[in-house]
Parts: sequence; structure tokens; C-alpha cells
Amino acid sequence: MFGAALIIEGGQTMAVCDGEGGEARLALAREHFGPLTSVRRHHNPSQTLADLTREGGAQLAVLPPLGEGEDAQGGWWRMLAPTSPALYIIAKIPFWTRRAEGLPVGEAYVVATVPPDASGADLGLMTLLFSGEPSRARMMEHVTNAGFEPTALWVKRLPGDAGLLALVEVKNLIAPEDPRLSAIAGLDMPARVVGGYALPLNETA
Repeated sequence: MFGAALIIEGGQTMAVCDGEGGEARLALAREHFGPLTSVRRHHNPSQTLADLTREGGAQLAVLPPLGEGEDAQGGWWRMLAPTSPALYIIAKIPFWTRRAEGLPVGEAYVVATVPPDASGADLGLMTLLFSGEPSRARMMEHVTNAGFEPTALWVKRLPGDAGLLALVEVKNLIAPEDPRLSAIAGLDMPARVVGGYALPLNETA
């Protein structure tokens, strides 16, 4: 379910974003990756993601739920724009959505410098920079017409009216060379794949 063996072999360090819901994110991360996993806590998503790309940095970053708010909340996904190394969303936690009493609640997203591996039941993510002022319905129509099955959409206006940046969730992971990406109409630049994650599992507590 995660990309690259290093993510599950142990010995990794995870960077966890504090702020609203920070304690719950830390608890979810420890539940999933183990209580002995080394943790570095950061004040905001920008610092958390930066930990992945610096020398000696973390291998995993745990961030708030996706949204359209400012940096301190769910709008951090716009920072997945081209970087070196590239950053990918690789998981949504918890995998078990039915929570027993005493387990942490909420949700968080895991980012790494490796793409996710397919689990057989996945959602893919891509960022699209649309020109003009297309409606949300129009954006989804463009994605559907290219052959994808979109399931969710988040939108942010870029500074200086440079266009509308959208994060689109679709059924199944997306390969970077997928020909459907170039078939999406209305874009100012090529679509970019930014990862995906396995569908959460419902497990009776």
C-alpha cells in the first residue's frame, strides 16, 4: 500500500504537522507506523514537507486532511507542485475506519518522496492548472471527458490571478505516462500526478 520498501522496513523517521488536530495526527501516525518510530514535529505543513527534502530528513510526512483552506489547514496540497525530489501522497490513515473505543479518531495523509504502490483498490490524485474561470462542474467534466472517473475536487486560486489550481481525486492510481492526462482540456500546463492511496478498509471493531 505504500511506495518503496523503505517505508515499511522500519527505522524511518516521520515528520508530523502540529496545529489544529496535531495530537490526533500524531496518535494516528504512531498507531499505524508503530510507537517507537522516530518523530519530528513541525508547526505547519510547509515545514513538515520541507523535512522530506533536506539532507538527513524524514522519510514520511503526516499532514492534515485535504481541503481548500490556508497553509495551516488542508490547502497544503498545492505545495506538491514540482519539487526536487518530487513529493507524493502515498496513504490516508487510518486504514480501519471503524474505530474501537480508545483509538485515535480523525484522518491524516502521508506524503513521501516515492510514489505509492497499487493495492488493487486505490484512488489516484493529480493537480491541474486551469485557465480562466471554469466552474467546478466544468473542471470535473474535462476530467471525465478525458476518460477518468473523478470522485472529489479541491480548488485553490493562485496568487496574481494566474489560474485555478485543482487537486482531483479519481478511481485507481494514475501512471505518469497515462495518455489520458494529455487529453484533459482547458489546462495552462500539463497535468501532474501527485500520488494516491488505498481505499480505507471498514473493519468491525
